[in-house]
Amino acid sequence: MNNHPNFDEHRYAIHDLAKHIIIDEFHAREWQNVHVNPDTYGADLIATSGRTGARWTIEVEVKNNWETGRFKYDTLHISARKAKYSNEHHLHVTINKDWTWFLIVPPSALLNAKRVTKSTIYSENELFLEIPITETQIIQRTNK
Repeated sequence: MNNHPNFDEHRYAIHDLAKHIIIDEFHAREWQNVHVNPDTYGADLIATSGRTGARWTIEVEVKNNWETGRFKYDTLHISARKAKYSNEHHLHVTINKDWTWFLIVPPSALLNAKRVTKSTIYSENELFLEIPITETQIIQRTNK
């Protein structure tokens, strides 16, 4: 087993659809021009803030071990590989397996995250960003 997950084409194809759920949710929250990033190596989405007009990037992740309902843990672990996107105009969105709830992680939480190493069902000794749940915005989907 590697210290990062092997690419799983089937899981990727299913999880990739979650981007479109988040596009709808962000539009409902007055974000503008939310769309899939044409750069396949960049963050998943690009959006414009309806309040400031600033351009943002958004990474979307599905957490399979968060099946339904509110997030039940005190911290959220995001693969440290995702830190490459972190800047003052980048959000990380984690959505649960049934796509009914999601967490928005702001730039400050990503940039100040503690780094921890843990093993998962997909990897051994992988480096993660540990985000206190109190630093996130917890949202139930409106567009079901």
